[in-house]
Amino acid sequence: MPYAPDVNVTINGTDLSGITLETVRVVRGREDVYGEPRAGYAICELIDLTGTGLGIEPLQTLSITVDDSLGAPVDVFTGIVSDTAIQLYDAGEVDGIPKGLVTVIATAPLARMNRRVVLTEGRAQELDGDRIAALVTDALGASWEETAGTWGTVATATTTWATFDPGLDLTLIDQPGIYEIAALPAATEGYGALAQANLTALSARGIVFDTADGFVAYADGNSRAAAVAAGGYIEIDAGILIAGILNPTSTQADITNRVFVEFEGGAVQFTDTASLLDYGLLADQFQTNLADADEAEAWALDYLEDHARPVAKLRQVAIRLDGVDDVTLDILLAIDVNSPVNLIGLPATLGLGSNFAAFVEGLQYDLNRETVQLSLTISDAALSFGSQQWQEVPESITWGDVEATLRWEQASEVAA
Repeated sequence: MPYAPDVNVTINGTDLSGITLETVRVVRGREDVYGEPRAGYAICELIDLTGTGLGIEPLQTLSITVDDSLGAPVDVFTGIVSDTAIQLYDAGEVDGIPKGLVTVIATAPLARMNRRVVLTEGRAQELDGDRIAALVTDALGASWEETAGTWGTVATATTTWATFDPGLDLTLIDQPGIYEIAALPAATEGYGALAQANLTALSARGIVFDTADGFVAYADGNSRAAAVAAGGYIEIDAGILIAGILNPTSTQADITNRVFVEFEGGAVQFTDTASLLDYGLLADQFQTNLADADEAEAWALDYLEDHARPVAKLRQVAIRLDGVDDVTLDILLAIDVNSPVNLIGLPATLGLGSNFAAFVEGLQYDLNRETVQLSLTISDAALSFGSQQWQEVPESITWGDVEATLRWEQASEVAA
């Protein structure tokens, strides 16, 4: 039986799916392994068939689900309506009922963080996970002045203060973290919550993102290696990928042979001399809030090693979920930001090798009543792990097991 996605759009507790659903797009995550966290958003086009209006207003809750192979709904987006627009597309010539196309835009919790000023009292030096937790708590934790009523009017008998906080679930934030983050002095004007979260995540090689069920999560710099060690990569056969989107690129813009990294106590600078002689000086500069010079040096050296020479990058892949088998469907619906994936069976013409290990940086769903397309923004796993040392190669691997033309500086990953 063909897969029926049964896309469900619920706004303010009312199911607006069925025949009213036209198209839906969901975007979450970021565009690059070194990029800023991007506030998730959804765009929905709904048809008002009754001519009475749909009653959608800003700040109402919106959730989107799509069915798995057994018909169980899977969350793909949860957020708050930010904008609505109505276009009259039928003045009533057919049946006397004017009909409108209603466009609804909703945003995920990171958008709220972008509007919040926090930590006016400052913050002591601490690890990255603790800093992110403080930022998210201050930005998204509910305050009594925001309730606009009594407990009886804003809550139910089972509501607790913890469950009242929209977007806040500290169990989704890796704490305490790995990297020492510099102290923040007290400031009357406070600090932008999302800007500080981005700076901290970049400095600590972690990622901040919106979850599908409407919370802010933080995965620290060890999370990717831990995920691979625990469950390996999610294998995706190249045969199900949309061919036209398989587009590896290599560009001068990705080459850096001199890097400056600022930290609390100053800055470090490193240069790859061989790359400089081959390509000329191509410098890049990063601001971090790292407190430790050794950690700043390690950050700079890893970045330089990953970018000293041009490499082919595959930034995005796409899959039609309505065209895969049930087992594959459920596996793909479980993929989220930060998931490890391995594309297997890639054609040689792409120049990436037969397999490409990567991490999901962002994802996009394009949905309608009959089809679901999932697009994954990915990054080479080597950019998250740094260079591989011989002692990290599995003991079952011998030099004869790898390609004869492989050079060690190209061996970002060697696996069984």
